[in-house]
Amino acid sequence: MIELLSALYEYVKSGRSPLLEKSEHINKYEHGTIYTISLSLILWLRLEYKRTEWRKEKKYVTLKPMGLNMKYPWCQALDDMVTSEEIFSQYFCIIDNKLDFKDSVSEEERMTARKWAYDNFNMVPIT
Repeated sequence: MIELLSALYEYVKSGRSPLLEKSEHINKYEHGTIYTISLSLILWLRLEYKRTEWRKEKKYVTLKPMGLNMKYPWCQALDDMVTSEEIFSQYFCIIDNKLDFKDSVSEEERMTARKWAYDNFNMVPIT
């Protein structure tokens, strides 16, 4: 999973990622669409990490899937990628317009991904 997150992070920072660019399927989308997907996934994981921290402080919060509005092209593209690209489909699923981890992804892997996003992507402060 860290390989995927690193590729998404690289794409957000530089507009390029060899891992993502080697897929003809992903390359059919415009730069802005891939950028939005990459940023959205990282920020969702980052917020999920922060929610786990708030829970430790006894604040009432729950972990939530990332809601998608299919009227937006980037949400449609993400749905397509999760369905068609193994690098996405091995970790994520979309049910009822909500992206979440697949059941097969262990809680340890989930937490590692959340923490990685939180530690490595601090462009936007979460308060």
